[in-house]
Amino acid sequence: MEKMMSVGEVLKALQITHSTLRDWERKGILLGQKNQFGWRLFRTKDVAGIKLRIVSGRADGKKLTLHGRPMANSTRASMGKLKRDWKTQ
Repeated sequence: MEKMMSVGEVLKALQITHSTLRDWERKGILLGQKNQFGWRLFRTKDVAGIKLRIVSGRADGKKLTLHGRPMANSTRASMGKLKRDWKTQ
């Protein structure tokens, strides 16, 4: 059985807001699955892949994308913070 993450775990791991996660779901960037209770769960390997793309993304002011899709300014700001935090660990 695959390891799954709750919405809260994803938000904490990626340091994003709930609205950003919903936006990514609408755009197909990160897709969740509902369990028998209706809770959205995300595959750990998908979240890790997004985190890797964020950390290795561009921090030179050029357009940062996920899966070839441009991210909103607020999302880019969150990703910059995540990238800085990741590098200091």
